[in-house]
Parts: sequence; structure tokens; C-alpha cells
Amino acid sequence: MGTLINVRYCIGESMSDFFRNLIKEIKDENTTMAGDGDGSAEFGGFIDTGSYALNAVLSGSIYGGVPDNKVTAFAGESATGKTFFVLGVVRSFLKQNPTGGVVYYDTEAAVTKAMMEERGIDT
Repeated sequence: MGTLINVRYCIGESMSDFFRNLIKEIKDENTTMAGDGDGSAEFGGFIDTGSYALNAVLSGSIYGGVPDNKVTAFAGESATGKTFFVLGVVRSFLKQNPTGGVVYYDTEAAVTKAMMEERGIDT
């Protein structure tokens, strides 16, 4: 289950102010803005992609993966396996962080609720 956050973007408000307000509402000591000089760029760890080869390409180690404290985008041609790997990363992240949440932005409309449930992802 997620938490509803009530933050509105006001006309004339800068995006920086919007994100600062969002961060205040989240109330998470690890959520910061790099532009404020806080330690948001500190290494946290990895999320396993489910593929030793992809882990090695992304992190330099077959036991690595995608950074666990960064926004990650998978981009490429259609039908190249992006959805397959991303759903594996989502499942790994949620398994490691049972109270966590994922924002999944799909530009190809490739993911269905059934696909997520088949991969063990609670929708």
C-alpha cells in the first residue's frame, strides 16, 4: 500500500519549489535535492536485474544491477526485452523493500496488470 501525498503545483511556482514541497510531504530523511548540496548522490546499493550479464554491464559486477537510490530508465527499440528486465527489477526492488513503491512509466503500453501479477508484482 502506498501513501497519498497531497502536493499541488501552483502557477508561478518554480519546479524546485514544487519538489521541495513534495520532499517535505514525503518526510523521508533520505529524500533530498542534489541542487541543495545534500547527499542525495551517495551510493546506496544495487537492485538485481535478474541477469548476471545486465548486472555486469550496468554496475561492473555480476552481483550488482541498477542503483537503488536513482531514477532509472530503460530505453531502446521495441521488442528488445526492456519490459522483461524492468519487471524483474521492479519485483526485486519490492521484495527488498516491502513497504516501497514504484512509479512505472510505460511509453509503449506494453505492460498489463496480468503481466505484473504473473511476475509476482502486487498491483
